[in-house]
Amino acid sequence: MNTSEESLPTAPAEETYVLPASFGQERYWGLDHLNPGNPTWSVPVRFRLQGPLDPALLERAFNAIVERHEVLRTTFVNSSSGLSQVVHPSLRIPVPVNDLRHLPKPERDAEADRISLQEAHWRFDLEKGPLFRASLIRMEDSDYILLVNAHHSVTDYWSVGIISQELGRLYEAYSRGQEISLAELPIPYADYSVWQRKRAEMATVQN
Repeated sequence: MNTSEESLPTAPAEETYVLPASFGQERYWGLDHLNPGNPTWSVPVRFRLQGPLDPALLERAFNAIVERHEVLRTTFVNSSSGLSQVVHPSLRIPVPVNDLRHLPKPERDAEADRISLQEAHWRFDLEKGPLFRASLIRMEDSDYILLVNAHHSVTDYWSVGIISQELGRLYEAYSRGQEISLAELPIPYADYSVWQRKRAEMATVQN
């Protein structure tokens, strides 16, 4: 069913708010509870970026993405009433740069692989967050590796593809000294979770 046909709740954008977790988020919470911080439930992605790059502008673009997608500012809390997602009004993530240009090439490649593996195995804390992170490895003057990782409770590989496209558009605009307005998101994920819960409740009552 098309969710656009029904009225979905809209939460305030400038304050922390708490809403029921989705069924998918409950599943990943349960898996994490069995083995806290298990990196199996992460979504690590590695990109090779070649050409001039301004790390400060890239960090600015990443934080615009975090501001745009509230699910990336989400943590979780469990109580007697069940699992809830806590959407925070703001979050700033750093994008540190690991500069390996001083190393001989064989050592540089090995260190880049070590850092990539370390990032891919990052142990996210679903209660404390953040559940989204990024970093750069500088291999040459104009050769970088971009590492992005998030917990599966807030994203998936399909969503990472969307985020990477938006990131590219934002960075390109910022590098030209321009601002850019991306298309408004149809439904925040937290609102979709509320809709999902209500649909399930209605189905239970009808049955």
